[in-house]
Amino acid sequence: MEMIDGLFLVKFGLREDMERILNMASWSFDRCLFSMVPFVKRQDISHYCFLFVPFWVCIFNIPLEKMERQVAIDIGSAIGEVLAIDWRDREGCWVEYNRVRVKLNTSKPLRRVVYMVGAKGEEILCAIKYEQLPTFCYLCVCIGHHTHKCGMYERIKGVENPEFQYGNWLRV
Repeated sequence: MEMIDGLFLVKFGLREDMERILNMASWSFDRCLFSMVPFVKRQDISHYCFLFVPFWVCIFNIPLEKMERQVAIDIGSAIGEVLAIDWRDREGCWVEYNRVRVKLNTSKPLRRVVYMVGAKGEEILCAIKYEQLPTFCYLCVCIGHHTHKCGMYERIKGVENPEFQYGNWLRV
């Protein structure tokens, strides 16, 4: 049922179905993000917050000796609120990345990298890849619009080697 323009109320027959759908988020349609929160009786619509959405992220370039649960939690915490870690039985095999589910504030720019300190005190650059990212702008690093619709696009069009507030986007 549509409550107001762009805001819908969905009723589930079973509580388990609702929990499963909420736990499987993030959801999108036509690359547009759906933010879903549980309904609270007698709560005014203005008190709901739709900014925080869970995403799976892959964190690359973690040294083999640092491939531990606590490191995944620590790095995930630098990105957002850690909800889960995908720690499948790897049977002692080396893997390319850690996979962490984090709750992100969709009104803020996304992080592209996280720095960690190695065993000898050196800085290690860990690249972040977001799974199933909806409409996204590579200029301002925000969810919700394309690069050509960004306010920054007009300012940098025709500028050779423009500088961005958040640096260049690293693709993994």
